Amino acid sequence: MKKLIAFIAAGVALLIVSACSIFPSPRTIKMHYYDIGFPAKQYKLKIAMQVLPCIGGVGNETRMISRKASNSVQFDPFNRWANSPSKLIQSYLSLALSNDKTQIEHSIAGEILRFEGDLVNKTANIAIKITIKSNRKNKDKEAYLSQVVYSASVPVEKETATAYAVGMEKAMAEITQQIVKNIQKIKKK
Repeated sequence: MKKLIAFIAAGVALLIVSACSIFPSPRTIKMHYYDIGFPAKQYKLKIAMQVLPCIGGVGNETRMISRKASNSVQFDPFNRWANSPSKLIQSYLSLALSNDKTQIEHSIAGEILRFEGDLVNKTANIAIKITIKSNRKNKDKEAYLSQVVYSASVPVEKETATAYAVGMEKAMAEITQQIVKNIQKIKKK
């Protein structure tokens, strides 16, 4: 009897030790990373504009965010932004609003209010509050020149992370055009 118990215990121990080779290895899940691309157009402004870092609650999350309903938010565990949305937007605006001036006259700061895909309406959505401020020290004029919430909603063809990333790029291009129009109006004042 003792031999039988020892034989069964040895068999169970051998089974446990070799279990790794018996069962298939767990599936490796690959992460996919995206960004909002680069601006197709560089706007040559007549004023030098410094793009300050963007802020915002959603601005620090690298996981892609999607919305199934007005109050149901999902964080995608497998698709991520290559950097935080705040850094992506700051880089995009810095490239789009480049200039060759040496003296910076104005600064632009952003607060991200929305940076997500809408699964119900199949749109990529961005909303940013942009504050434009004069860097000149003038006691007679207000330092803040403009504070506007810009938003864009771009339809996407498929419900894929790639389609949403392309939609975000288009939405950011629309918002950048709106910002440039506002800067040109400010300069005329």
